[in-house]
Amino acid sequence: MTTFLHLSDSHIAGTVGERRHDRMPLDDLQRLITSIRRLHLRLDLAVHTGDLCAAERDDQHAPREAYGLALRGLQRLALPLYLAVGNHDLGSELVRLQAPPHPLLETGTTERLAYTFQARTFVGAVLDTTQGTAASGRLGPRQLEALRRLLARSPKRLAIFLHHPPIALGVDWLDSILLLEDGEELHDLLRRHARRVAGVFFGHIHSALQVQRDGVLYAAAGSTTYGFDVIPGSAPFRLDADAPAECNIVTITADQTLVQSLRIAAGRRP
Repeated sequence: MTTFLHLSDSHIAGTVGERRHDRMPLDDLQRLITSIRRLHLRLDLAVHTGDLCAAERDDQHAPREAYGLALRGLQRLALPLYLAVGNHDLGSELVRLQAPPHPLLETGTTERLAYTFQARTFVGAVLDTTQGTAASGRLGPRQLEALRRLLARSPKRLAIFLHHPPIALGVDWLDSILLLEDGEELHDLLRRHARRVAGVFFGHIHSALQVQRDGVLYAAAGSTTYGFDVIPGSAPFRLDADAPAECNIVTITADQTLVQSLRIAAGRRP
């Protein structure tokens, strides 16, 4: 059995006390981590699925200094930490912080972060779905082929971590702009190996959500700061500044995957 924290979309800015949508993302992350530590959970590792940091404008990458603040916060978990790249992240900075020992791709640029890691009951595959600061994502043929090879040879179940949602979720505003462009290709690959896939874990939508399709589990972690309304058939996009800070607690055994959401109330905004 392996139990891990799945965090996402922290949107840490470059200075302490900086606000984003009437929230203080660094304070939200610190409060969530404090709550996790008080629970005394038996955790093995933590994975953050992107947008660890963010600039003030959506068409810019996060400033380098933001990553020092974010990493110091996450280090309070005292767990092995694995990072995926989000569209607001500076890829080269995450590559520097993560320095993965097992790259998924044999060659690539310093802007890409795709790698594997070993856990007791699964192999983790962290994929890079970013296209600069674009809201939509893409894996591309090289990562899909590398994943195909990994599925064929891995002796353990595979857990996949990426930023963008791979499949349509029935939410019009989200499905039109935030999806993985080649997500159906990914799903077609995974459904053929469904028994060997422990789950696909993503972020980007700022809301906890789980979908099972063709025997494949897709599970999103909510944001550690502000949220989005993500309800199938819901009205146009709405940002929820009063949403709780969230993360998921995931347990993977040899034949089961359990996902629980942990939420803490939004902090006061004086």
